[in-house]
Amino acid sequence: MSARVGSRIPGGFGYLDGFADGLFTSAGLDSGTVQVGGTVVLQPAARHLAVFHLEAGWLEDPVPGEEFDLGLGSGPRAFGSHSFTGDRSFFTTAEYRYTMVDDLWGQAGIGLAGFVDYGGAWYSGSPRRTGWDAGVGLRLGASRSTDVPALRFDLAHRFANDVDSAGWVITIGKGFGFGAPTRGLN
Repeated sequence: MSARVGSRIPGGFGYLDGFADGLFTSAGLDSGTVQVGGTVVLQPAARHLAVFHLEAGWLEDPVPGEEFDLGLGSGPRAFGSHSFTGDRSFFTTAEYRYTMVDDLWGQAGIGLAGFVDYGGAWYSGSPRRTGWDAGVGLRLGASRSTDVPALRFDLAHRFANDVDSAGWVITIGKGFGFGAPTRGLN
């Protein structure tokens, strides 16, 4: 079962996602997933964009390889792939973008961004593994296409956690630091 509901708000819009599924046997719940997420997008002025996102998820007896996997592509962007895995997860991010040039040479928009990420994943019964980062970045978006997400070139400061030391990291990606908040809606 999945649902998405959204609404305009002053200066932008917001939406909530929810997803739940499960396999029940005569003994009860065999396996299942519950995920929730919310996103708010504000445009306080021309060329300015603020995005706030929060998601959380719970898995019961996931199929091997289907656990939550945060780091690099989705999740705190200054952490490597598979930095946070488990059957419990949350991720929150805030990003502020400013478009410096809308249409450079008829090809691309160029912008700057500042961001903060915090999230993690762990297995039920284990200590929570989380991490956070903050940074700045360059955004490049094709101005002649409607289906190409902006490219991200970020300089992020990773704050130390129980596994990774603090340090500066350069990351490259596309779109925002989160995907569809719920697995069933991907």
